[in-house]
Amino acid sequence: MPIRFRCAYCNQLMGISRRKAGQVVRCPKCAGEIIVPVPEGMDASEPPPPPPPAAVFEDKDFDQALLQPTATEEPAAALPMPPAAVPPQETRLGIFLPLGMLLLSLAVVILLLLLMFVFGLIIGRHTQVTG
Repeated sequence: MPIRFRCAYCNQLMGISRRKAGQVVRCPKCAGEIIVPVPEGMDASEPPPPPPPAAVFEDKDFDQALLQPTATEEPAAALPMPPAAVPPQETRLGIFLPLGMLLLSLAVVILLLLLMFVFGLIIGRHTQVTG
């Protein structure tokens, strides 16, 4: 059963295999590095169960390789975990638009209003009744 948790950066729901408990993974949505939480029933100090042995299909003595027990080696030393890197954040002023797009949109709206004002003046002068 996978470990379900949310990304600390973008709140994306993720389901990660139990063998990845305590390891650093990347969020598929924001690429932020997150440490997979250890479930309550699992001890953080005990190593996760070893993965099942991979079948070797290229081996010429395939039957003998299946019958021989595989020796599991003890890990030499626990490597220190790298610190979680903070993903680069895009500057957002509004909810939906980045700052650059917001400024560009405002400039276009202002130019359109100016253009409408100028056309209104031109049309108004042509339709004036001189008396």
